[in-house]
Amino acid sequence: MIDRLFLGPTPSHETGAQVGDPRSKKECIAYLNQLKRLFPEAKFEIAWERHDFGLYPEVIVTYDYYNESEAKRAFEIEESIPEFWDDLAKEDLRK
Repeated sequence: MIDRLFLGPTPSHETGAQVGDPRSKKECIAYLNQLKRLFPEAKFEIAWERHDFGLYPEVIVTYDYYNESEAKRAFEIEESIPEFWDDLAKEDLRK
């Protein structure tokens, strides 16, 4: 069974775009790419969630619930998410 953990739309100490702002998708893609650089063995996706003010994107890590090492790794990633944008993500956001 595939499960997922929500990792947020941006690094934990960054201020992101508001719900409905088109920049939120760009930020989420930059964050997804940053996480892929940090954790290349993991499976990341963008999930679109509903809010009273519209849809918003959020990065998720997916894992096999019955695979102990995958599940452990997903929770380790959740505990280790970056606080700030890295240089490549900042460059992506300027484009």
